[in-house]
Amino acid sequence: METMKKLNFLEYLGFERTVNIQNPPDYITDLQRDTVIFVKEKKFGINGIYFCDDFPAVFTKQINFFDNSTLKEIAETHQNIWNFKKVFFLYVYNDVEIRIYNCSEKPFPITKETNYEKELDKIEFSSAKTTDKQNLEYINRIFSSIAIDTGIIWSLEEAHELRKKINLKHRVNEYLVESLLRLTHDLQDDGLDIKLIHKNILRSLFLLYLEDRGATDETFYNKIMEGAKSYFDILDDVDATYAL
Repeated sequence: METMKKLNFLEYLGFERTVNIQNPPDYITDLQRDTVIFVKEKKFGINGIYFCDDFPAVFTKQINFFDNSTLKEIAETHQNIWNFKKVFFLYVYNDVEIRIYNCSEKPFPITKETNYEKELDKIEFSSAKTTDKQNLEYINRIFSSIAIDTGIIWSLEEAHELRKKINLKHRVNEYLVESLLRLTHDLQDDGLDIKLIHKNILRSLFLLYLEDRGATDETFYNKIMEGAKSYFDILDDVDATYAL
């Protein structure tokens, strides 16, 4: 079997300015550094960030193989980026292949039965191996740093089908609103008063926000209910929920 030639995909696509989140250079701006610190603390599972000015435009993830355990990692990373709601593109690559994923697309459930290859294929913009000359040229036209920096990806006729896949209605903020509306209707059907529903939803969102920011931790929750580590643990006990 012929050995597949290797390629530095970031260099090929012009992403030499990609910031390594484990070792960011001193020259990046304060806003860029804040983003790097955030995604590192939240363990997004990425290696690098490509910025357009101070705004993250592409997340990159370098891997060894596209095996099943790595595909699971990619699915988890995609979910984290979707929740982040600021970046459309995830570039996953090794020495011989690159796959570009749509981070505006809602994540799929991660279970023991999940077929990661099949599900990830549904949210893939494009892919290429080093032997795929035609696909490599397409990716270089549509997904290069020049295309990202200049915005031609949003106007190039060749990228029309790609733009149709970037459905902003699938973004996490839209999904959150739809979920809250469904929750409100379900609770109304259970007979709860609308004012009580709104009060509890707002309190829940606020508590989850505090938890996400690190303002509430296991020590805090354990004072309310022994063994509780999160807001959702508290919800298992009615009295503890009222106390919170």
